[in-house]
Amino acid sequence: MSDNNNEASMLRITGYSDKFSARPNEEVSFFVNSEFNEQYQVDIVRLIHGDTNPEGPGFKEELIHSNISDMYPGKKQDIHAGSYIFIPHNDLFNLQSFTLCAYIYPTTPYVDVEGVEVGTQAIITKWAEENQTGYGIFINEHGELCLKIGHGKGKVEESINILVELVKTHGQWNEEAARTQLLKIFEARGHLDEYTIEGRKKLSSVLFS
Repeated sequence: MSDNNNEASMLRITGYSDKFSARPNEEVSFFVNSEFNEQYQVDIVRLIHGDTNPEGPGFKEELIHSNISDMYPGKKQDIHAGSYIFIPHNDLFNLQSFTLCAYIYPTTPYVDVEGVEVGTQAIITKWAEENQTGYGIFINEHGELCLKIGHGKGKVEESINILVELVKTHGQWNEEAARTQLLKIFEARGHLDEYTIEGRKKLSSVLFS
């Protein structure tokens, strides 16, 4: 594809806000990238219908008049895809219990754009690979979301083991949520998968012991 075709298909103005929603009188900051250093128009609108599909009613919006409506100078500000945050160790992260939450859209769960396997990918972790200690949520080598808790080499618990333990200790919690999640994992992986077979054995030993 030529450079001219690339430019024609490119989103020339992109950006994001520092929060998803705001109450009256709260401030919202917007960060804008102008790919070719062009000016851009800013307006506040009420979005009525955002789908441009010609088979539907089409794009509809209502302009909300405000003092921010104007043309603004733009400049190119690169957004580096695949960036990350590294936080140095702190004893506050040595936890007995925890909740991890992340909103993600994994675009390369198995392979990258060149078809190369990407392996395990960290989402939120406190993990030391050299001695396999810590905890975190990952996308594993199979492209599956995975919780991992490490107690040292050869002593790493992953999602299935952790859910089996929850069935054992808190089986009735949230309408047997742990058991339900295990069955979903087994179904997704398939009945002949080695992790499914091993997981079913562990689950059966808990349920029928």
